Amino acid sequence: MNEWDTLIPLVSAARLQAYLNAANQNHEEALELYKINIKLSETVYPFLSIFEVTLRNRIASVLIIKYGENWFNGNGGRWVDESGTSMTSSNDELDQLNKAKAKLNKQGRNVISDNIIAELNLGFWTGMLNASYERTIWHHHLADLFPDVNPPNYNLQRNLRKIRHQVHRIRDLRNRVFHHDPLIVGSYSFQQFLTTYLHGNQLISWLSKDIFRFLISQDIFLKTVEKIPRKHWEFLMPKSCRNFQLIIRNIAFYTDTRYILLECLKR
Repeated sequence: MNEWDTLIPLVSAARLQAYLNAANQNHEEALELYKINIKLSETVYPFLSIFEVTLRNRIASVLIIKYGENWFNGNGGRWVDESGTSMTSSNDELDQLNKAKAKLNKQGRNVISDNIIAELNLGFWTGMLNASYERTIWHHHLADLFPDVNPPNYNLQRNLRKIRHQVHRIRDLRNRVFHHDPLIVGSYSFQQFLTTYLHGNQLISWLSKDIFRFLISQDIFLKTVEKIPRKHWEFLMPKSCRNFQLIIRNIAFYTDTRYILLECLKR
């Protein structure tokens, strides 16, 4: 039995079908694409981890600035409601807060800010950037969220909708990685994957330039992309970006110039 036939009962034909379609029904090529997907999922983890931790801590800092250490309780809960007057049981973020507090109580742990922050998932923190919180929170505190925005005169308020979209795309990428879904074939294209990664790098650099420096000292994702054999690129990228490997090789990896990749991906 060859390697492809061995994978079928273990991984499932349905999960492998996207790779087979991308490879024009060539089993050998589909298997290579599957292996590439695994390797990229592995190497993108530092980016996802650093993004999630930094975003949640920045947002939590804003909530503490605005509502105090007990931002998750009592009057501090006014942020849940756009009118700033009451809490509502239909609010997703409030529901998640209540579940987090109930879990801490059940475990006998203190219901304090640090424990609440650690208990809440990325969905909560990305939800805090939704339009319903623009007037109550982000109209006044976007600069606190992104203290290292570059260029400094970039209009965060005007571009909040775009930032929100990028953040939700990163959450989607995280979920796909954690659920072992395809990142380079099928409905989620390699082009979309790379664009999300690069936008996420930019957001991390705005959240904290120091954290961004730490990320690029640990991150090997682009180097992994660079090592993808040329013969596989025709299955991964549109013709307008077939010179993608050459672009990657010209990047000074430890500087912000990685964003020149976006020019290719916009085509």
